[in-house]
Amino acid sequence: SNSGRERLSLVGAYCPLGGEWVNDNTAGTINAQSVVELTDCLCALHPQAKRIVLIVDNARYNHARLVREHIAETVVEIVYLPPYSPKPDGANVEVHEEESDAQPIL
Repeated sequence: SNSGRERLSLVGAYCPLGGEWVNDNTAGTINAQSVVELTDCLCALHPQAKRIVLIVDNARYNHARLVREHIAETVVEIVYLPPYSPKPDGANVEVHEEESDAQPIL
């Protein structure tokens, strides 16, 4: 049922080197065209970049042919997260006592 709330979809990217956040507020749903527009925005903001890595989840629109064909002509490289990605805070890391000197891999 409609709760009376407006839907707001966000697609964005964060650059840890410059601390910049790039986003596109979409009134509708996110689709392949939204991802293409985001990659265009990233390329426009970083025209001298030799490589832009975009880490995404496995939503269908990230795998769309439109996206793949579009980024083939750009410096954008998409890296897909695995189907299950544990929390990076270590909450899902188990270290057994007999392996106490082992470093957990997140």
